[in-house]
Amino acid sequence: MDFKIAFFLCSFGLNAQSVDCRFVPIDNMCETGQYCVNIEVSSDDGADFLGNSSIRFSYNTAVVSFLGNSSESITIGSYTSLNFDNDQTSLSPSCAELGGTPYTAHSFDGYVAGNFICNYLLLQSTVFGTPSACPAINEGEWVKVNEICFDVLDPGGDPNFVFAGTENGSVEDLTGTNFRDHFDPPTIYENGSFEDLHTPFSELCEGVEPIVTDPPTDEETGETEPEGISSSVDCRFVPTDNICATGEYCVNIEVSSDDGTDFLGSSSIRFDFDDEVLKFEGSSIDGINYGTYASINFDNDQSTLSAGCESVGGTPYGEHSFYSLGAGEFLLTFVLLQVTLFDTPSACPAINEGEWVGVAEICFDVLDPDGDPDFVFAGTENGQVEDLTGTNFNNHFDPPVKYENGSFESLHTSFNELCESSLVAVANENFYEQVLEALSNSRIGFGVGKTELDNIEIQVSPIPTKDILNISYEGTAAENMTLLIYDVTGKLIMQKEHISDEGINRLSIDLSREAAGLYLLQLNNGTKRKIINIIKK
Repeated sequence: MDFKIAFFLCSFGLNAQSVDCRFVPIDNMCETGQYCVNIEVSSDDGADFLGNSSIRFSYNTAVVSFLGNSSESITIGSYTSLNFDNDQTSLSPSCAELGGTPYTAHSFDGYVAGNFICNYLLLQSTVFGTPSACPAINEGEWVKVNEICFDVLDPGGDPNFVFAGTENGSVEDLTGTNFRDHFDPPTIYENGSFEDLHTPFSELCEGVEPIVTDPPTDEETGETEPEGISSSVDCRFVPTDNICATGEYCVNIEVSSDDGTDFLGSSSIRFDFDDEVLKFEGSSIDGINYGTYASINFDNDQSTLSAGCESVGGTPYGEHSFYSLGAGEFLLTFVLLQVTLFDTPSACPAINEGEWVGVAEICFDVLDPDGDPDFVFAGTENGQVEDLTGTNFNNHFDPPVKYENGSFESLHTSFNELCESSLVAVANENFYEQVLEALSNSRIGFGVGKTELDNIEIQVSPIPTKDILNISYEGTAAENMTLLIYDVTGKLIMQKEHISDEGINRLSIDLSREAAGLYLLQLNNGTKRKIINIIKK
């Protein structure tokens, strides 16, 4: 379940096709006395059918108001799905031809003032043959996703309906607006143009008095917050057993419940870390430059199933989506493709059986071995979820209902506290002394060096490597060059001679038979040497 490094693209790979979005005031808005908009999507560059997707936008809370979500109820405003939903009674022509719609009911949340998010899931992905997704969005027309109505607080004000996320390019923020295709595994489309809406209600409906709903009082509702599911999900970070052997800071993210939560639906886990202590750079979209990511459960790997998944015939989830832009933030999400409608749940494994269940193993490069990694989950702890951009879990039903968040166990133990004999070269002068001594006693090469190795950059990939390590550097002259690999004791384990050319030089070495850990690579030309660290996992 490893996600490969560098140029590997997982299922959410880039796609040059894009999806455009716009807000359109509905025709009968003035009759309703509310500010009602359709969100519409289209494509003119090849995006045809939509899979699991999210639309997020913001609005001016001083001008319009909405309060409610799909899990509980709506107090102010209204929401109606129009396409990409589970309504079998009002199908578009293309869905009728297929015999029905393959989507779930929309999930939406407008409880956070000024923020709105809606999601829909494709239950029948295209593996072979005719797509089951519908309707198409590339036939020259805009396709409606939903109709959302807001109470009007200031008829003359700018509602400031603005889509959140990347516009006109590859999706960089998976918490914003993003669309996937209909295949299994899915690919994320690029975002196209976003048409915002700033026209005041009074300009659209001159002379019409808007309707404003007063929110219920605490006495009327008997509570200060909407009622949710009282069962909750706990989260924790656990250092992996082999952390000291890898030379990286590797953690498992685990979940559990002791108050009734059983199976997980589509969910997100977000956390922060100290980017001066650790480094992770990459995503499931672009590949990974620093660190590694491996899903453990709640994914689409049918080859390593937990006992609970084997009993239901396989895992019903999609591949994990994850990203970190190297700024101390990390987000991972997983999507339940086969929700529970009747009888036995297809979700697995259960998280209420008294044990912690692993979600993912994430490894970070260590910049400061003595520093606090400061792994801290983001979002509401011990209560109802208030921020959907933070950690949150849904149940496995259709439509889904959100669990409460339980306890969050942070992690503050430094790498050196976990691994007293640190394998991180930057923190271990004795290691350098051992290796340099071995280098001084080893063969330096043959010939007279011409390339100034001190001034060149040696590039290696992938980092860490599992077997084949690819090496490249720019030579300044044709000459004999020697490549040497040493282990942590300073023992020479590999030596390779080659003829270096002027310009880019590329070579590969096989480390598949070597133990996991930290190694030192030396390149020399007889008079000069260049040394870098490499990690074998």
